[in-house]
Amino acid sequence: MSKQKCEWFLEPQDAQSNQIIAQEISEENFCRSVLCQDGEKRNLWLVPFSLVKFFWKSKSCGIDIKIFNRAINSGTSRGKVKDVTFLLKKRKKQPQR
Repeated sequence: MSKQKCEWFLEPQDAQSNQIIAQEISEENFCRSVLCQDGEKRNLWLVPFSLVKFFWKSKSCGIDIKIFNRAINSGTSRGKVKDVTFLLKKRKKQPQR
Protein backbone atom coordinates (compact mmCIF):
# COMPACT_ATOMS: atom_id res chain seq x y z
CA MET A 1 0.00 0.00 0.00
CA SER A 2 1.44 3.36 -1.00
CA LYS A 3 1.69 6.37 1.25
CA GLN A 4 -0.96 9.03 0.59
CA LYS A 5 0.45 12.25 -0.87
CA CYS A 6 -0.42 15.56 0.78
CA GLU A 7 -0.02 19.26 0.21
CA TRP A 8 1.15 21.13 3.31
CA PHE A 9 0.22 24.64 4.41
CA LEU A 10 1.24 27.05 7.15
CA GLU A 11 -1.05 29.62 8.72
CA PRO A 12 0.85 32.37 10.55
CA GLN A 13 -0.93 33.46 13.71
CA ASP A 14 0.52 36.98 13.77
CA ALA A 15 2.13 39.58 11.49
CA GLN A 16 5.68 38.78 12.63
CA SER A 17 5.27 35.08 11.82
CA ASN A 18 3.81 35.96 8.43
CA GLN A 19 6.77 38.21 7.67
CA ILE A 20 9.27 35.48 8.63
CA ILE A 21 7.51 32.95 6.39
CA ALA A 22 7.28 35.45 3.52
CA GLN A 23 11.06 35.91 3.63
CA GLU A 24 11.59 32.18 3.07
CA ILE A 25 8.78 31.28 0.66
CA SER A 26 7.93 32.62 -2.78
CA GLU A 27 4.89 34.92 -3.00
CA GLU A 28 3.39 32.55 -5.60
CA ASN A 29 2.92 30.01 -2.79
CA PHE A 30 0.62 32.35 -0.85
CA CYS A 31 -2.94 31.04 -1.14
CA ARG A 32 -5.72 33.50 -0.30
CA SER A 33 -9.11 32.52 1.09
CA VAL A 34 -8.61 28.75 1.07
CA LEU A 35 -11.81 27.00 2.15
CA CYS A 36 -10.98 24.61 4.98
CA GLN A 37 -12.77 21.54 6.32
CA ASP A 38 -14.28 23.57 9.20
CA GLY A 39 -15.93 25.98 6.72
CA GLU A 40 -13.52 28.86 7.44
CA LYS A 41 -11.53 30.62 4.71
CA ARG A 42 -7.87 31.13 5.55
CA ASN A 43 -4.80 32.71 3.99
CA LEU A 44 -2.22 29.91 3.87
CA TRP A 45 1.33 29.37 2.63
CA LEU A 46 1.83 26.25 0.50
CA VAL A 47 5.11 24.64 1.58
CA PRO A 48 6.97 21.32 1.37
CA PHE A 49 6.86 19.19 4.51
CA SER A 50 10.55 19.89 5.15
CA LEU A 51 9.66 23.57 5.74
CA VAL A 52 6.73 22.58 7.96
CA LYS A 53 9.23 20.79 10.21
CA PHE A 54 11.71 23.69 10.01
CA PHE A 55 9.16 26.32 11.04
CA TRP A 56 7.70 24.07 13.74
CA LYS A 57 11.15 23.68 15.27
CA SER A 58 11.50 27.49 15.10
CA LYS A 59 8.55 28.03 17.45
CA SER A 60 10.96 28.68 20.31
CA CYS A 61 12.28 31.67 18.31
CA GLY A 62 8.87 33.35 18.38
CA ILE A 63 7.15 32.05 15.24
CA ASP A 64 3.50 31.19 15.83
CA ILE A 65 1.87 28.93 13.22
CA LYS A 66 -0.83 26.38 12.60
CA ILE A 67 -0.26 23.51 10.19
CA PHE A 68 -2.75 22.34 7.58
CA ASN A 69 -2.73 19.69 4.87
CA ARG A 70 -4.92 18.11 2.23
CA ALA A 71 -4.74 14.82 0.40
CA ILE A 72 -3.81 14.69 -3.26
CA ASN A 73 -5.85 11.84 -4.65
CA SER A 74 -5.48 11.34 -8.38
CA GLY A 75 -3.58 13.93 -10.37
CA THR A 76 -5.34 17.22 -9.67
CA SER A 77 -8.03 15.88 -7.34
CA ARG A 78 -7.62 17.49 -3.92
CA GLY A 79 -9.16 16.70 -0.56
CA LYS A 80 -10.33 19.31 1.93
CA VAL A 81 -7.77 21.41 3.78
CA LYS A 82 -7.71 20.49 7.47
CA ASP A 83 -5.88 21.63 10.59
CA VAL A 84 -3.29 19.02 11.53
CA THR A 85 -1.24 21.06 14.00
CA PHE A 86 -1.84 18.36 16.59
CA LEU A 87 0.33 15.93 14.58
CA LEU A 88 3.51 17.77 15.53
CA LYS A 89 2.69 18.58 19.14
CA LYS A 90 4.73 16.48 21.52
CA ARG A 91 2.75 14.27 23.78
CA LYS A 92 3.44 14.59 27.46
CA LYS A 93 4.79 11.46 29.01
CA GLN A 94 2.22 9.71 31.10
CA PRO A 95 3.38 8.76 34.59
CA GLN A 96 3.94 5.04 34.97
CA ARG A 97 1.67 3.26 37.40
